[in-house]
Amino acid sequence: MKFSGGQAMTQREVKALLKAPTVQAAMIFLLGLAAFGYSTLVVLRGDITESARIAAAALGQDARALSLRSKALAAAAKAAKDAPPLTSVPAFIDRIGALAGEHNTAVMSIQPLRDTTDTFEITIASGYRALIGFVAALEELDVQVVGFGIERQALKASAPTLTAAIKIRPRNDARRLAIPRIQLVREALFAEQARDPFQALVSDNDGDGAERVDITAAYRLTGVATLEPSGERIATINLIDYVIGDVLDGRLVVNVTEDRVLLDSLDERRSEKYVIRFARDPSTIQQN
Repeated sequence: MKFSGGQAMTQREVKALLKAPTVQAAMIFLLGLAAFGYSTLVVLRGDITESARIAAAALGQDARALSLRSKALAAAAKAAKDAPPLTSVPAFIDRIGALAGEHNTAVMSIQPLRDTTDTFEITIASGYRALIGFVAALEELDVQVVGFGIERQALKASAPTLTAAIKIRPRNDARRLAIPRIQLVREALFAEQARDPFQALVSDNDGDGAERVDITAAYRLTGVATLEPSGERIATINLIDYVIGDVLDGRLVVNVTEDRVLLDSLDERRSEKYVIRFARDPSTIQQN
């Protein structure tokens, strides 16, 4: 070994240098750093191996669960395919009639579709919420819904009456199924008041700003008169005069403006608000 000056170090000098405290401390530090790196690598490798083992076990468990679920679905599909579609017409009709009675709907007809032997069309008439309840209950039967149509009948003073045609393919005479998921869906469906989408909904920007069901087509508002000096307004609807506080077909008159009448439902279980407007420009209507 040589110094930078070119002179060689003797063996004694090398030993003396290695025994120096600074050099020994540096060597101990390097050895400790190498030992720390090695131990860290071993620990990380062990953690990775353990994590891989846990992940593999979890994936294997999921795969077995999916396999069992797949086999169960395949068995259910085969059982449904092999199930007799209809063996007792009276039993089938009785179950449909029972649902109609439970949900206040009227069954207008039950008839097989032309050119088929296993598909039936059920025609019912009811209000919106009753119809939703009937269809939700129908899904609890062993039937396959293959078609659905709905239309609103002529608008009347009451809530619109709907006519629905439902095409179903029954199995096992449409026996009732035990499906918890469907029950949860039904409970969620009726947890809140559902608005009837077949009723026109308008925003009453000129009144109290609330969204109200427009029932103008069901009534005939022919005039609004103002009494002096009180300023009270009288609305003439279907040739009968109404003021605030009067009741029209189960609806309370809460306000009369220059061109509309605002009403609220008297049923505490419902929160519908209504509006009756002039069917045409009020300036063209003869005022008394």
